[in-house]
Amino acid sequence: GDDGIKIERDPCSDTYWTTYFGDSLISIKPVPYYPDFSSEERYCVTNDDAPDYMKRSEVAWRHQTLAECCYHNFQWKFKDCMRG
Repeated sequence: GDDGIKIERDPCSDTYWTTYFGDSLISIKPVPYYPDFSSEERYCVTNDDAPDYMKRSEVAWRHQTLAECCYHNFQWKFKDCMRG
């Protein structure tokens, strides 16, 4: 049997599937980037602490890449934003 961790990407979505010891199938959705307007040090972050209004409108606020988040929310500071 397979006694390791196997990670596969579902080609039809952004969902990642992890098989652990060949027994469990767990769906993991990557956490997208969102703008952090509460900090002058950070611009776009990727965690699950987005404000509720951003979670309700993910299409407008959540981005799959740092570059997309920086471009849509911090164009005037794009280089600083990309430095993370």
